[in-house]
Amino acid sequence: MTCVDSDEYLDCLACILNDISEIDYRNIIIGGDFNIDFNSKHPLINVLCSFMNDLVLVNLDNKLPSGAVSFRVDTSGASSLVDHFFVSKSISDCVNAVEIMDIGINLSNHCAVVLELSLLLQKSFTV
Repeated sequence: MTCVDSDEYLDCLACILNDISEIDYRNIIIGGDFNIDFNSKHPLINVLCSFMNDLVLVNLDNKLPSGAVSFRVDTSGASSLVDHFFVSKSISDCVNAVEIMDIGINLSNHCAVVLELSLLLQKSFTV
């Protein structure tokens, strides 16, 4: 997600919501850099929470250890948890783990956030 300004952030969320509403889906998994740390006083936290509520999504940050960070700037010491996974409430019990992979050979200041879940797949046949 962009961090340029709030209007651009709102437009991006609106586009995602619009795109999702145009498809027939059962469950949603969204992950990535949302540039919002839910432990901060970011002015757009309520907007992102409303987006999650509109799509009946659950934030999986609670599956991470306390104090987890996904973004780090070594030169300034700044760090935060701005990368998240959100899943449909209907599949939240299928989540086995969420982990932050902080490996030494990462050229980004963001760490990979990994989601592990177990879903039953159903085959459908069209006659």
